[in-house]
Amino acid sequence: MIRLDVRAEEKSKVLSDPNAGAIMSDIERTMKKLSPAQRETIKQFVIYGDLSTAGTRLRVKETGVNMDQWAVPDFLIQQTGWLIPNAGNTAYDDVQQNVYIITAAVRPHLQAYFSKQK
Repeated sequence: MIRLDVRAEEKSKVLSDPNAGAIMSDIERTMKKLSPAQRETIKQFVIYGDLSTAGTRLRVKETGVNMDQWAVPDFLIQQTGWLIPNAGNTAYDDVQQNVYIITAAVRPHLQAYFSKQK
């Protein structure tokens, strides 16, 4: 029940946002440029909010998507601007423990995008 309340609240945020159309156009344009694995990576961040590099890779791999063009979250920051690195992240993510979070402002719009993709 709580999850439905959260979804309803997120949906109302999107509907009440005067910039929703422009944001959704940007999301659609950006998503077309990403590989299926990169799109699935963004989707996993939308679902979970924050993940480590290793956690993200595992979640995406578990979906069965082709991992040939998977990209680390740091790459997706540059491509989308939708992820934020944790302040404690290291410059070289050798053990894939850096943590990233999806931006709160775009998350409800991405949830709406992915719900339309079903």
